Amino acid sequence: GDIATIIPFNSSTSVSRFLSVLPKSLQSMADTPIHVQTLNPSSNCTSWPKQCTLRGLLTHCMDIQSLPEREDLRNLSVYCNPNHPMGYNQKLKLKSLSETKEGALYGDYIVREKRNWSDVFFDFDSVRYDETEKTEEGKQEGVNTQSSSLLLTLDRLLMLVPPIVPRHFSIASAPSMSLLQGNSCVNDNDDITPNISLGNNDPTSSSTTFEIELCVALVQGKTPLGRSYQGLCSGYLSQLLSPSSLEDKKVEWSNYPSLRLWIKPGSFGKLPLQSIPPSLSTAERYFETPIMCVGAGTGIAPLRSLLLEREALRALALNDGSALSTSSNIIINDEKGGMRNGASTSSSSPKKKDNVLVFGCRQKSADYYFQNNWEMLVHNDRLRLLTAFSRDQWHKIYVQKVLRDADGGSLLVRHLLEENGAIYIAGGAKMAKCVKDEIIECLTEVLPRGERDAKVLLKRLGKLGKFNVEAWS
Repeated sequence: GDIATIIPFNSSTSVSRFLSVLPKSLQSMADTPIHVQTLNPSSNCTSWPKQCTLRGLLTHCMDIQSLPEREDLRNLSVYCNPNHPMGYNQKLKLKSLSETKEGALYGDYIVREKRNWSDVFFDFDSVRYDETEKTEEGKQEGVNTQSSSLLLTLDRLLMLVPPIVPRHFSIASAPSMSLLQGNSCVNDNDDITPNISLGNNDPTSSSTTFEIELCVALVQGKTPLGRSYQGLCSGYLSQLLSPSSLEDKKVEWSNYPSLRLWIKPGSFGKLPLQSIPPSLSTAERYFETPIMCVGAGTGIAPLRSLLLEREALRALALNDGSALSTSSNIIINDEKGGMRNGASTSSSSPKKKDNVLVFGCRQKSADYYFQNNWEMLVHNDRLRLLTAFSRDQWHKIYVQKVLRDADGGSLLVRHLLEENGAIYIAGGAKMAKCVKDEIIECLTEVLPRGERDAKVLLKRLGKLGKFNVEAWS
C-alpha cells in the first residue's frame, strides 16, 4: 500500500516548441549557463535551481504542459506588445479570459481544448514581438506604447510558469511476492504497468536493487476541435519504460534511464497478517482477519499490493512445495495466459475466504486490470471475486451495488460483524464515498442505534487499521 512519488520530465520536442514561441532574447540564451537567486526566500516564490540553463529548467523543472489558470492569463496580458498589429486586442482578450464572468470563454478556450502554456504563447504572439513601431490602432486608442507593456524576461518567465509538481501513484506490487519469486515480473498488463528497477549498482544483483510495479493509465485523446493531448507523467513513463527497453537484457546499467522517484507510506499501513492456528487452517482460510478490497479502475493498484503481500507471506510461512507452487502459478500462468479461461471471473460462492475483491471498471475487454491474477487466486480458492463492468450492458452497474446485493445483502454485515473483517477502498473520490455510504446503510439496518453506531464502528475500525480509504479526484 505504499506510494511512489514521481517527478516527470518534459520531452525535448515540447521544450523546443516552447522555446520557439518565446521572445528571441530568451531563445538566444537557451543553453547559456545562468544563476538564479531568490531575493526574498521567505516569499511564496518557487525555489528554482541556482545554477542551470533555460533549456534545463524547461526540461526538468517548469510545467510548460500545464493549463494556465485565469490569474496566469491576466498576468501574461501585461507582456502583450501594443506595437504588434494585434497586440492591443490580444491584451484585452487575455484580460477577458481571466475574468470570472467569462468562465464559459475560459472553459472553451483552455479547459475543453487542453491549451497549455506553449499553445497560449503561440496564439498570443504579441508577447514575443520585438518590433517597436506603433500601429495605427495603437494611435487611435491613445495607447502609450512606451509604458503599457513589459518585456518578457527570464526572471518574469520564472514568476509566470509554475513548477512541475510530483505525481503520486500507489504501488501495485508486494515486497514479499518479489522476495518469493526472486524479483520475477508479476504483471500481466505491460501497456499500463511499468516495472521500475531501483538501485545504484548492477541491476542483476538482488542485494542492491528491487522492483516496483505501477498501474498507470495513459492520459491521451482528442479535444472537441480535434487537438491531440497527452498527460505529462503518464506520457513520460510510457516512453521511458517501453516494453522493448525492459526486454533488452543487454542494456548496460549506466545507460538505464533515470527516474526521479521516492517512496512514502500509503493509507494501508496496518494490513492484518496474523495467521490462525495450523490446526484450523484450510485452503480458503489461513489468516485470522479476512479482508475485503473494493476498487475501481487504476484504484486496484494498492489493493493488489495488499492481496499479493498476504498470499506471499502465507506461501513463505507454509514453506512447502505445494504452497510455493500455488503462488508461483500466479506468476507463471499470468505470463503465459494459461488460466484466462479456466477461472471464474465472478465467484459468487458464500464460502468464507481470506480475501474478497470487489472490482469495477467500464469495460471488461479494456479495463480489467490484472485479470489473470484474480482468476488464478479464484481458481486456487484464495479469493472471492465480485466484478462490476459498468458499460458492458444496457444498464450501468457499479461496485457499490454489487457490494450491497452480494449474498442477498448480507455480505457486508457478515464480513464486518461476524467475521471481524477489514475493508479497504481505493479509487475515485466519488466511488469511495458511495461505497462508504453503502457500508453505513447496511450497518444502520442491523445495529441498535442505527447510523450512529455504524459511524462509531467505522471510526473504531479506522483506528485499528481495519477500515481505510485511499481516494483521489
